[in-house]
Amino acid sequence: MSILICPVCSAELTPNVKSYKCKNNHCFDISKYGVLNLSLNNKSSKKRHGDDKAMVIARKDFLDKGYYNPIKTAVITLCEKYCKNAKTLIDAGCGEGYYTNSVTDVLKLKEIYGVDLSKDALRYFKKRNETALPIVSSIFKMPFEKNEVDFILSMFAPAAYDEFLRVLKKDAYFIKTKVMKNHLIELKQAVYDNPYYNDEEPDEIVGFEKTDEIITDYKTLMFGEDIKKLFLMTPYYYKTSETDQKKLDLIKKISVSVSVKTVVYRKM
Repeated sequence: MSILICPVCSAELTPNVKSYKCKNNHCFDISKYGVLNLSLNNKSSKKRHGDDKAMVIARKDFLDKGYYNPIKTAVITLCEKYCKNAKTLIDAGCGEGYYTNSVTDVLKLKEIYGVDLSKDALRYFKKRNETALPIVSSIFKMPFEKNEVDFILSMFAPAAYDEFLRVLKKDAYFIKTKVMKNHLIELKQAVYDNPYYNDEEPDEIVGFEKTDEIITDYKTLMFGEDIKKLFLMTPYYYKTSETDQKKLDLIKKISVSVSVKTVVYRKM
């Protein structure tokens, strides 16, 4: 039985060789890159759907250099503690799959799904994890049956809590990493005339019980191109003027605060 559902009629989607199809003959092809497009809202070429290729490559290059390894370690620690019996994983807002790949290396998962609106990100996601299925879809309306998923991962992405409640099994977990007040503050001080601290999200979520957390707080020294790659991979990039972006060209090295919280939630 497939846990995927048709985005048009919500009937079960069954896999064929290079596509998925429902009983009402709605058919969705798997691209040559291994990506299944189940989004119905990305027809316009003028609208940006998820991270673009430059942003994705910057994130991949930056993460592969190990700057965020302590965050990855925290996530793995919590996954091993709470999700060791999970069989199905959704990485909601998966990006290029850095964290998904790390988690699947330590958990014996049978089904791995990466959900994101960025086709560019999902192509790299598939390269990182050939056994996973990358899906173009909004995380706020995911193409999955209700109460069928063991584990959801949400790394620096908006969290669709109602959807998580719908698709997770009872007593299943989702793990979310979110930024704290000082995260990347030195980078913002270098770019903006009036740098601001991050707003911290509340931990309480309706329908979920907070089970555990790990706070990861450290400084990391970076140089040259890596500084620009860090900025490019953040949401700040598209909200920053070209003049302010060019300030990064003058910075040869910088020590940046990494301050995040990784929280475990159980569906009640």
